[in-house]
Formats: sequence, C-alpha cells, structure tokens
Amino acid sequence: SASGAYQCCVACPPDVVLLDFRLPDGDGVTVIGTLRSIAPQAVIIVLTADPNPAVSTSARAGLAALAVAMGVGRFISMGTAGGLQPSQAIGDVVLCDAAVRDEGVSHHYEPSARWARPDPALTERLGEALTTAGVVHRRGGAWTIDTPYRETAEEVRHYRDDGVACVEMEAAALFTVAAHRGVALASAFAISDLVRPEGW
Repeated sequence: SASGAYQCCVACPPDVVLLDFRLPDGDGVTVIGTLRSIAPQAVIIVLTADPNPAVSTSARAGLAALAVAMGVGRFISMGTAGGLQPSQAIGDVVLCDAAVRDEGVSHHYEPSARWARPDPALTERLGEALTTAGVVHRRGGAWTIDTPYRETAEEVRHYRDDGVACVEMEAAALFTVAAHRGVALASAFAISDLVRPEGW
C-alpha cells in the first residue's frame, strides 16, 4: 500500500523502491512525489502488469507524462502484441525499434511523421538484458493503432509486407511523449496472437 511504503521509507531509508502501479490506497505514479521527499536517494521502479484494454492509449501516455513530472527519467514498456509475420509464433518476443504512428496521441506532441522511435541506448540495454536472461528475441517495428476493430485486412497485409513485426496500441504514443519530454523509453512485446489478412 502507499501508506505502508511511506512508513517503511521513514523507518529504513531504502536504496531502491519497487512499487506497483496499482495500490489499494493510491497509484504508483502519484506516490512517487511523496517517496521522493521521504527518500530522495532511492531509485524508484514502478511496475504494472495491468493488461486492461479499457485503459486508453491517451491515458497511458498521460500517466507517462505525469510520471516525468514526478521525476521519472527512464521507462521500459513491456506488453503483448499481435504478430504480423508468417514466421512468428505465440510467445515470440519483439524488441521494438520503431513504431508506426497510426494513432492520435503522438500527433499532439510532435509534428506528424511515419515513425516514432525509442531511446536507442535504453533499447540496446533492454536487448542485452533479454539476452542475459535467456529470452530469445528479434528486433522489429510495431504498428501502433488505438482502434483495434479498425485493423483492416488491407492494412494488415501492407504492414506485414513492409516488414513490420507486430501490431499494438501504445508504443508510438509512448515513444513520442518520452522524446518530447526528454526521457528514455524502450519497449518489448510478447506475441499473444497472430494477425493475418484472412483473420485471427
């Protein structure tokens, strides 16, 4: 809980705080500010495993912007995506090195362009960490679209033929918000389903 975290940090100032995003009495992002005042020396890591599709791309990007305002300087986004390439299997991991900006959020932060890109140094470190952990992965691009029921067969075929590895809902927005705010963000996806022009 947030209150428990405050009490622990006062009783024994930590070097590292591992904080869940969802807490019974608050959320990880807004708790960061208080923890910074209690334990300014601590490295704070906020995690979430909330796959809730009802949490929109704009809401996730807004949380990232709020976290930056609270002092967060690096983000690693791990999620699931639909595989676009015929050679992929469920469970494959894609280290995302670019994302097609086919959503609405990124265009409010930076001039329109086809691609949004993650921080190259942090992406390299994430790739090294995956390799060290024995996680087989490949680099690839993502098609970010925040209207999943508007993924047409024509678009699926286009992005597949263009070599884009997967389709998901937030990478382009997060990459753009992070770049706009001057913080590092890297992303990887586990393939959870296979998207084909003929259907799932």
